[in-house]
Amino acid sequence: MEKIAGDMSGLLQETLELYQDLKSVLVTEKQFIKEMDVQRLWASTDRKKKLVHSIEEAISKIIAQAKQHAAHLEMTVQNFMVRDLVSMLPLRMKVKSKLKGLGLRIDACKKEIALLAYENKRYLVEYLSVIDGIFNTIRQQASGMDQYAKNGRVYSPGEGTRLINAEV
Repeated sequence: MEKIAGDMSGLLQETLELYQDLKSVLVTEKQFIKEMDVQRLWASTDRKKKLVHSIEEAISKIIAQAKQHAAHLEMTVQNFMVRDLVSMLPLRMKVKSKLKGLGLRIDACKKEIALLAYENKRYLVEYLSVIDGIFNTIRQQASGMDQYAKNGRVYSPGEGTRLINAEV
């Protein structure tokens, strides 16, 4: 039983560290988005893919290890839950609670990652919409199409149109 606990603890700790690495990549990615550093964004994307693959491999190892001691375990990488896995293992309650604590830390990290990913996606969409608006304005001005004010009327030739208009 000690070997099971040690193996599971090590694998869960490794998985937690991978999730924490992924979280740090997402934090730095936010800065790359703000700076519009495309090269580093691509590198960040590659790093995220490698980390996700490593996380899936670590979870597969955990499940394979657990199946050796709990044959009735029907868990996949997609529906992996530490607390369900630990409850099926033949361990003492003290050891189970330690492993479940690691599971709670993993779950908390996963929630933070989901939030960071959502924020990064939102930032990226906002920045791309600003750039799209700039290109549309330039294209309209180049093609001689009428420019419209916020109130819906066409700008007269004497009125100055702005490339970017910000209100406070």
